Amino acid sequence: MPTFSQDANYVWFDESGCGRNRFAAFRYVFNLRERSAGGSLSIFADTAYKLYVNGMYVNTGPARFDPANPLYDTHDLAGYLRKGKNVIAVLVNHYGEMTYFSRLARGGMIAWGTVRDGKRKIAIRTPDCWKVRREEGFDSTAPKLSFPINPIEVYDQARGLGRWMDVDYDDSKWSPTVVLAGPLPWGKLQPRTIPFLENREILPERVVSVQAIRDEEALWSFRIPFIDERHPDRPKYSNFLFAYTELYAPRDMDVKLGLFWGEYWLNGVELTDKRQSEHAVCRIDYAAHLKQGWNTFFFKCGAYGDTWDFYMAVPREAGIEVSADRSPSSDVLFRVSRPLLVEEYEKFVKPVGLPFTGRETFGGLPDAWREWKRGRTADNPAKETDLLLVDDVKPTESPYKISDLVFPKSQFPHGIAVTFDLGQDYNVRPSISLSGVKGATVDMAYSELLRNGRAELYYIHHRTHAADRFHACQDGVEWTVFHPRGFRYLTCVIRNAPGDVTLRAVKGISAMYPVRDICYFRCSDPLLDKIWDLCRRSQKVVMEDLYNADLYRERSMYGRDTMIQYMCNLACFGDQALMRRSLDIFIQTMSKDGHILACCPLDWDYFLYDFALNDVVGFWEYYKHSGDGEFAKSAWRAAAKAVEAMEIFEQPSGLLSADRKDMRTEDRNRVTNYGINHSDNGARADHHDKDGLSCNFNATWVGAMRAAANLCRAAGEKKKAGQLDARANRIAAKIRELLWDPRRQLFADNLRKKHYSVQGNALCVLHGVAVAKQLPSIRRFLAAELEDNFYGKVDPADGNRMSPAYGYYVLEGLYKAGLPGTAEKVIRKCWGWMLGDGATTVYEFFTARINQLVGHDRNSRCVSWSASPAWFLSRDVLGVRFPQPGNPDVITVVPCTESVTWAEGAYPHPRGRIEVRWERKNGRFRAEILVPPAVRVLNARKCGNGRFVSEFDVGEGDYLWRLA
Repeated sequence: MPTFSQDANYVWFDESGCGRNRFAAFRYVFNLRERSAGGSLSIFADTAYKLYVNGMYVNTGPARFDPANPLYDTHDLAGYLRKGKNVIAVLVNHYGEMTYFSRLARGGMIAWGTVRDGKRKIAIRTPDCWKVRREEGFDSTAPKLSFPINPIEVYDQARGLGRWMDVDYDDSKWSPTVVLAGPLPWGKLQPRTIPFLENREILPERVVSVQAIRDEEALWSFRIPFIDERHPDRPKYSNFLFAYTELYAPRDMDVKLGLFWGEYWLNGVELTDKRQSEHAVCRIDYAAHLKQGWNTFFFKCGAYGDTWDFYMAVPREAGIEVSADRSPSSDVLFRVSRPLLVEEYEKFVKPVGLPFTGRETFGGLPDAWREWKRGRTADNPAKETDLLLVDDVKPTESPYKISDLVFPKSQFPHGIAVTFDLGQDYNVRPSISLSGVKGATVDMAYSELLRNGRAELYYIHHRTHAADRFHACQDGVEWTVFHPRGFRYLTCVIRNAPGDVTLRAVKGISAMYPVRDICYFRCSDPLLDKIWDLCRRSQKVVMEDLYNADLYRERSMYGRDTMIQYMCNLACFGDQALMRRSLDIFIQTMSKDGHILACCPLDWDYFLYDFALNDVVGFWEYYKHSGDGEFAKSAWRAAAKAVEAMEIFEQPSGLLSADRKDMRTEDRNRVTNYGINHSDNGARADHHDKDGLSCNFNATWVGAMRAAANLCRAAGEKKKAGQLDARANRIAAKIRELLWDPRRQLFADNLRKKHYSVQGNALCVLHGVAVAKQLPSIRRFLAAELEDNFYGKVDPADGNRMSPAYGYYVLEGLYKAGLPGTAEKVIRKCWGWMLGDGATTVYEFFTARINQLVGHDRNSRCVSWSASPAWFLSRDVLGVRFPQPGNPDVITVVPCTESVTWAEGAYPHPRGRIEVRWERKNGRFRAEILVPPAVRVLNARKCGNGRFVSEFDVGEGDYLWRLA
């Protein structure tokens, strides 16, 4: 692979590389005397790029990175080049604000490479003859898709550059690239360590609905950019924005105003008569009485995002006019307060009180109001899709085709909403092909759920704007969204088309990590088979250039999620490279005092401290299953430092406190809204107490300390390993001393001894805190509590004792306690409930959605830290284990089950795959095992053709059995 070229420089369209959501288009034109024998281009850009050669899409990148440790990509140009004129084109999007995907740096690109032209070589590097232009078709003020994700795409084709990536495009008015001024934020470039994402096409399975848009309401809107909630300067500003306008009514009338979240006053009286809309999840309909003439409308909103996208829906038949100047001829629709500093708010706003009449200047505050002019809209496709009033159209054919759909203007005079189903959640770049749309607005909206026949956009959070927009100025449109979107349902909304519209095709371009999908699991219980498949699907779609926590609203890499996902990946795909890359990012972005960020890469101090301990266990699990000695040598210090960093919570007793007041530092802001110990936030609150001297938190500390000791030992640091082991033993003894309740014969959640949870007791078993004499009572407790995780219900309507996300740790504890039967019951009932609920991927929580109208159940439909049953079914029921840490070439087949009588499957291995088939019949156990060359099977005899056989008598009855 080509190494970094010292001759290349970072370039942009200006020397600063600053600004929010900027897009830069780069072109490099060269001529070949003959058809090229090939070449390569290496490239890195902040934050993301798309590469084209001669108008053909090549790939995207780079892999998510810490600016201090960036990775460059190298692309093979063979097959794209031709004799004569050639062009390399790169579109770069710099986020320019804080996300959970990146650390804030600067916009920039650097590229270098060589093309072979017969016997000569053409060197390509920035800046040289590269040209650049800012792509102004993209709206730089577009709202974020959600709080952790970069802005949505709102693209105006009339303002854009056209087919600028094509060979024959005229770039004579483009400028030479500008070398960025130093100092630069990026460290030394290193080659990419993971493969490129899939880039395969995924087609919809069906058309869910075709709906004709009704034109019954007028929408009035504005968008005001604000300072991102995670920006360092945000605390300097008040958390409120204000706006006003005047509503003209032709007569006295009672009217329904469709509004979103906020506080509203009409003629000085607060509007309180409100109800949830039947049509839109986040819309609230307010009953308002308008007097004839002008009515002052004042409103306030908490500024919790980086934009305020205001919408108001008014019945058209009411004939209401809107003007901030009480004049239909005025071009000012709204006046909106600029972001106010805290001292400005306290000095000028508080003394005035709410509401204002709308014409104050806050007692002399200069530049108090910003004007929003007539003819502009907030341009938020998600809110406008959510507000749609539609009529379902009966299909002329059943079912609808998924391509070449024709929508006559006569039948859809006000627009079309057509919804597609991909069949399950995927991570894709949506792509659409249309004709007849000159002058139209085309939206694509995404969700995991349906509501009223289309994608339900706000079921989780009112700030999840999962939609993109394209303003077309040409008849035909071929539009592929730049960034991936995670969803199952896609609603395409087309408005203002001049005539008939043809929707030629809709598809997704996969942005998922390429895995070897070669493994399977089958057993005597078909329900367990379906659950394994459910978990495998979930795991596959969240693997991107890092491990994503979920697909829809976050798509970010969290520590605990990553560790659990790795174990699931081991059973389903066996990939090691993505975990190594993920762990490298966690280590690279550690704080100076050794705390691991909850989510990476990230630009602010977001810590979930038990997640950091889970990460350390993940370090050890990765080495144990990969044998990556290089990682052990590079990571042992980080592991040891991370567990020792927890001392800021250590009390005189020697245990950690999970209470903020006990934190041994003045920097209380480090603690997130989840508190110090996140633990199981999906369990019912009256079941699990995670505060104080937490059993859960301290048992997790013991497990992380032992994992760190093992990693040190693998790296040859025996002295440090011994120190960590000794300390882990002291902490475990102190937990037994303070938190073991001899009366209940259980571990209490904390010193209050009011709660005795499955979480705390399972972790004490899992991490070796519980000693042999304590195990019988813990076993009885766990078996009794988890006999029914749903409190006697067939569904989780009343909550649950254990969430699916935390199920990984509880199930590990059950297997270590010798309770495979209980583990199997939990898997069957709880994950079986998901299947019965229609799940195609695993949910974040066991949550029965009681309020179907309002939504907001927090339950993401594809969260792979809930996919752990795949790991247990492959490891414990199929029985594939790796008994020698760091040596995956030695395996055992050790089934551990109470109810399964036969199982078969394929388990991934670096050398190929392991195939197992075992059966218990007539009191006899027999297993046939096929392994790749150089893999050894313990507890089995070789019988030729690479096969091994284990065979012994197990006796009568249906009881726990193991091959030891």
